Amino acid sequence: MPTIPPTAPPFRAPSSRGQTLELESFAGKVPIVMFDVGPLSERSSALVSELDRREVEFGHQRIQLLGVAEATATELRAFAAEHGIDAALIADPDGAIGREYGLDGDEHRAVVVDLALGVTALVGGPEDPAAFAAWLLRAVAELGLTDDETPIGPQAEHG
Repeated sequence: MPTIPPTAPPFRAPSSRGQTLELESFAGKVPIVMFDVGPLSERSSALVSELDRREVEFGHQRIQLLGVAEATATELRAFAAEHGIDAALIADPDGAIGREYGLDGDEHRAVVVDLALGVTALVGGPEDPAAFAAWLLRAVAELGLTDDETPIGPQAEHG
């Protein structure tokens, strides 16, 4: 079973949105939920598409979704464009970020990085993409990560 670190390891990686994302840019601002995309495939497309569809719900919980994909930045941008995905995905071609965060196991899993960069593992999510998204939303809500009720990002526009 992969080891989940108690404190988030730093990362800096290109995203599917064309920018470079760093862990430090989230510290003290908004919790993030990192989930394993794995290698780009139809299976990962179904998962990412479902989470992308539910991004507004995560925004209402003031959570930033961040998928970790075993792909180069170029492959990731092409994948996002082909599948109409707006959710943030970061390129992790050698799988190092996924391993550091314990996202490289056989079970569906995600990790939550809180405002103080502490890490909480969410392990054992269902295989079905819709069920996984619902499970993840419930698990994050139960953690009660923020008292602020103002949605983040484009979610704020969806009142």
